Amino acid sequence: MNVELTAHLLDFLVEQGYQYLLFQLKSQSCPEATERFEFIPVKTFQNISHYYSGSSSCFYLDAEPRQMAEGIAGKTFYVRLDQQDLIGFSCYLANEEVLKPEQQGTQGSKRAV
Repeated sequence: MNVELTAHLLDFLVEQGYQYLLFQLKSQSCPEATERFEFIPVKTFQNISHYYSGSSSCFYLDAEPRQMAEGIAGKTFYVRLDQQDLIGFSCYLANEEVLKPEQQGTQGSKRAV
């Protein structure tokens, strides 16, 4: 399933051990439509060659994708998650909602807020 790229999603992926995002442009049926981009998360450099054949670029998880998560006009970014990661991300978001901002600082977390 595709999930929109956000800072919380990137933080979750880092916690799950992912290091890279492979980038794929999705074609548009209408020229006026927002450009849609899809990433595939990858944990190790050795796994990149398994997925890389249809990808146009590879990004270190904490570099350009952080900027893309903040939003770029006319562009939408998604990350393809498998069922297990999708469930884990849902739980992660539920826990984020429960924590108060002052509690996050005491958790030793490196999450961007």
